[in-house]
Amino acid sequence: MILLISGITVAGASKLSPCEGARVLKEINEIRKHHGLQELITESSASAAAALHSQELGERQTLSHWGLDGSRVMERYRAAGGTGLKAGENLGAGDSIRSIIDAWMQSPSHRNNLLRTDWFSAGVGHLQTDGGRIILVVVFNDSRWEQTSIRIEGAMVKMEGYYILAQGIFPEKITISVSGNEISPVSAAVSGNDRIGIRFEFIKPAEWDSRRIAAVPLFVIESGESHQTDLLFLPPL
Repeated sequence: MILLISGITVAGASKLSPCEGARVLKEINEIRKHHGLQELITESSASAAAALHSQELGERQTLSHWGLDGSRVMERYRAAGGTGLKAGENLGAGDSIRSIIDAWMQSPSHRNNLLRTDWFSAGVGHLQTDGGRIILVVVFNDSRWEQTSIRIEGAMVKMEGYYILAQGIFPEKITISVSGNEISPVSAAVSGNDRIGIRFEFIKPAEWDSRRIAAVPLFVIESGESHQTDLLFLPPL
């Protein structure tokens, strides 16, 4: 879908404050809570992808899910470091954040994104034109992993992060797959009521030595069912 945004002058456009982005997610979470759904958390990769796309849309004076380089939301999310297996995007322009979100709730495709049950995280991108119009981009994803650190000690890789819990469900098992081997956490501890702090340790995969990005799948068993939730990327050495 491509819509021209009337009355926008890019010169003088400015990004809204971080608190406005938090307000967007808060309003979306109020809607999700009303429908009995899990609240979304802010994810840095989704936020970066949304921010870059909102800025580009302002410069192009249009609303489009296609980037100027031909990219779609999943490509932009991956380029920003996102690890989720799925990503979705809502775009809007209006006089206020509330009016944009209200319009999304009246649109079946946008409403479905707001109320999708397998989203766990989101990021907000937004700017305000010199005419007062707001361009809003929200990138949703199903990532369950929030990485905090990765370091190398000799031949060992030590990776730490948080696994986001599904509402009312505690996982029976969480593992990653490295070079075909199943790796369990060396430590795991509940943090708050919505996540588990986890540390993995494993031998550097051979494909990582070739200075290419190595992909490490993250698996979970919940309610007796095993499924992959994220694809973790090890950057080139």
